[in-house]
Amino acid sequence: MSSFLETVLRSAWLSQLEQQFPTPAFLYQREQLEYDAKRIREALSAASSLYFASFCNSNPWLLRILKNQGFGMLASSPSEYRLAKAIGFPSWRIAVTGAGFSKDDLKELTGDRVELNLDSLDQLADALEVNARATLGIRLNPQFCESTDGKGLPLNSCLAKSSRTGIIPEELPEAVRISKSRGQKLSSVHIYTGTNQLKADLFHFTVQHLFDLVAPYEDIESINIGGGFGFPYLEGEHPFPFRDLNECLRQNIARFEHQHGRTIKVVAEPGRSVIAACGALVTKILHCKIRPNGDTFITTDTNLSNFPRPYIYGDEGKHKVSIVSASSRPTPHPGGAKVVVCGNALPSGDILGVIENFAFVPRAGDYVVIHDTGAYGYAMSSRFSGRLRPAELLLSNENVQLIRKAEDDNLLLEGTGFGWRNSESPFTLDLERRVS
Repeated sequence: MSSFLETVLRSAWLSQLEQQFPTPAFLYQREQLEYDAKRIREALSAASSLYFASFCNSNPWLLRILKNQGFGMLASSPSEYRLAKAIGFPSWRIAVTGAGFSKDDLKELTGDRVELNLDSLDQLADALEVNARATLGIRLNPQFCESTDGKGLPLNSCLAKSSRTGIIPEELPEAVRISKSRGQKLSSVHIYTGTNQLKADLFHFTVQHLFDLVAPYEDIESINIGGGFGFPYLEGEHPFPFRDLNECLRQNIARFEHQHGRTIKVVAEPGRSVIAACGALVTKILHCKIRPNGDTFITTDTNLSNFPRPYIYGDEGKHKVSIVSASSRPTPHPGGAKVVVCGNALPSGDILGVIENFAFVPRAGDYVVIHDTGAYGYAMSSRFSGRLRPAELLLSNENVQLIRKAEDDNLLLEGTGFGWRNSESPFTLDLERRVS
């Protein structure tokens, strides 16, 4: 267990936190984030640049910490690009990779020195049309097999012929030709191996294949191996072996230089592996239901709107969950109880986790902590079912700082032209207002 969780999983500490910041809340620890960022940066020393995949967590305070740790920022949209600029990332430390950009988007993005990875030949032509001086990269899908059916690739891989990502190898010469026809060069190739991979084998195969694929094209200066490095959410899982991957990168770089007499840079885009462990969702039990067989259903003050991963991904979205008794003398449960941790949204599938053989009887007022929610937690939240997004907090040197306020009901009417009436009930709609 990390020192972060050792701090959080204490009743007195949670009680003190709640006095200042009501539940639910996403809580992050600076020291854990800095530790993991440094660990991964040092393990991937063969990569010339690391860009943090900000779509898994785009809180500006956390991105600034990673900037100070030597990471660049990967943006997946023009809005994330603008966020990177606002935080203070210099252009040369921003990479933009996306599936679709309008010509207005491309005009903005190619006007800066960002690393821009495009998804199709049409997109490449559009980018050079709006800015003939742009130096660009292309996303590539090597199409290693027909489908991700478990007969060659993991189910969460994106390297199959059925994947929509990028161009196929047969189109790479045309991408080079389009660039040269505008007097420019295609400077990099980007690949997305898949999501939440816990083994390096697929990356080893992909890296070697990519080096061989780009060898005939002297204008290509860098290979971006993307992200998809997994995180061990559950017992028995192991962290991604970054040092094994680094050795693979080092050997292939040396082989390429020896065979072709030129160097090539490698870039990577880690996301969840950097930031997952520094986050936890702190919530509280509202109600308990105990079935005759002892199974216990607890309803918390958070839900699938705040944290949708378990609802969307099922078994792939499971997280460790801990219950911390608010009582100094909790009631033991003879034989242990199966506790189903539920959210307070209406859908029956709002299940946040299951604890087998819990030693005590959970009670209203006890705390529930969902582990490792630093990635794809707040970033995937919504206002579904009228459940608003919670606050985000940063724990640093034993001090807790509010880094994003909880949403309030005013956001339910934002942009509609309606407002709340000034009456005895602040929640009465002013129905006379309309969108003009």
